[in-house]
Amino acid sequence: MSGWLWADPAKEAQRAAAREEAHGRALQELRSKLSESDEGRKAGQQLEQGGELSSPDELTSDAYLRKWLEAREWDVPLAFSCIVSHAGWRAHIMPHGYIDEGPLSDGKVFLQGCDSLGRALAVIQVSKHFARTSHMHSMRFFTCYVMNAMMALCDAAVNPGRRLISIFDMSHCAMANIDVACLTMILRLLGHHYVEQLDCMVFFNPPLVVWGLWHSMKGLLPDATRAKIKFVGPGDTRELQEVVPQQVLPKQYGGSAELLLVQEAVRQFKLPPYPHLPDVAGTAGGEVPHEIADMPDAAAEIGEGSSSGHAKTGQQQQ
Repeated sequence: MSGWLWADPAKEAQRAAAREEAHGRALQELRSKLSESDEGRKAGQQLEQGGELSSPDELTSDAYLRKWLEAREWDVPLAFSCIVSHAGWRAHIMPHGYIDEGPLSDGKVFLQGCDSLGRALAVIQVSKHFARTSHMHSMRFFTCYVMNAMMALCDAAVNPGRRLISIFDMSHCAMANIDVACLTMILRLLGHHYVEQLDCMVFFNPPLVVWGLWHSMKGLLPDATRAKIKFVGPGDTRELQEVVPQQVLPKQYGGSAELLLVQEAVRQFKLPPYPHLPDVAGTAGGEVPHEIADMPDAAAEIGEGSSSGHAKTGQQQQ
């Protein structure tokens, strides 16, 4: 058989080998640019200062370089520029390696533990968010706080890339709860500063308007991005139950765990910024600290451009 109906396995293998060889060259080129340039060496120091890397040498590891190259479609100059910009951003907003708690969310973000793949699981109750009362600088700060806690919670033994999973619970949502500006900010942070970290985004019990928006826009998304987005109804939590241990998955989604507020999880699991915290968890609301109000916008920093394991449980004490 020949023609377009049949793919030649030998040719497919050759293409895969050529692709892997090209990727290897790109990795080496990016590694050389970072290790041999003043900008690259400074980026390694800034990422250590900002708490993302334990030493500047980690900057040139295959795992770190590969995630940036994959996110930038293996464009070496673009990946280099984005890493340098990200390193400066990280050192600016986290000069001590972590973000202070500051004003916290009003009980709508929870951090449960790890699933069977070692991914930290967060739950966001969208019905408790109101666009008209949210402060974008504070939300940006809090998103970074949550992302850092999630990455620290991951089980690196089975999830060395520290990939994450989030459930956006849209039960009882109204139009007032759907904040397009906030979602755009989160996606920009993910694309510019938490590159290739989010492995799965689950929208639980979405209203009809969200289904309509999804069907109108999903064709515009890359296949890889589209594959990370799941929609789950109240009666169809089997897939969640298969990958998330019962003691980690909240009761609302078929598990046995209670919801654990993210600021409580930080203390329980001793995550950054622990131990630099007061004995009593902060309360919701409050004034936005001056340094947070002045925190640069992620998009403005680098432009709109380019994209059965060990489980820590909500009941586990450190």
